[in-house]
Amino acid sequence: MNYRTYSLVLAYARLGALSLLLTIATVGLSCSSASAALSVEEYGKNILNRRMAILTDSSLSVPERRAAIRELLRSSFDVRRMALFALGGAAATASPQEVAAYLKSFEDLTIETYVSMVEGYGGQTARITGSKERAPGDYLIFAEFSDSSASGGRKLSLVMFRVLANGEKFSVVDANVEGAWFGLAQRDSVQGFLATKGASISKLIEHINRLADQAPKVN
Repeated sequence: MNYRTYSLVLAYARLGALSLLLTIATVGLSCSSASAALSVEEYGKNILNRRMAILTDSSLSVPERRAAIRELLRSSFDVRRMALFALGGAAATASPQEVAAYLKSFEDLTIETYVSMVEGYGGQTARITGSKERAPGDYLIFAEFSDSSASGGRKLSLVMFRVLANGEKFSVVDANVEGAWFGLAQRDSVQGFLATKGASISKLIEHINRLADQAPKVN
């Protein structure tokens, strides 16, 4: 994972895309009917209110807001799946201890980046514009994120979320902002780092930990 991927994470968080991603990560809706895509789309619209609530609740102290965001992430977003996808075949040769340490570091970086950027929320708005079933149980949700605080006026960004059916629930497994898939960028960065460091998982963990430590904090 390099600074390009880290910057991409920050860009998602600034858009508010990660906050939407997290709140729709585990949806308790039936996936068995042809109306599942529409159900995902309608649910996506409904959860925008939940997203706004956590970002704009002025009654929360900084520690309370950070704790709430961390809990939201850990309870709803499949960081483990993303982390293992990024690690790829290296997981097969790593020890169980190395994999466990890597998963923790990956989660910490994702959480701290998201928390720090959500704390700097500046009034972005979002709306669901549609959805599409790519294959049975495999959906895309389309959204527009508008940032009125952007220099030069309002900035509109197009975002896609990939959603997979998992039994009777949906899980968001990736996001695309203006043509860039987050999961693929993470995988490329992790694999590139390993290629230059002799496939050392320990060095990868140290690198991810440094990035987590460097995540900007909002007081």
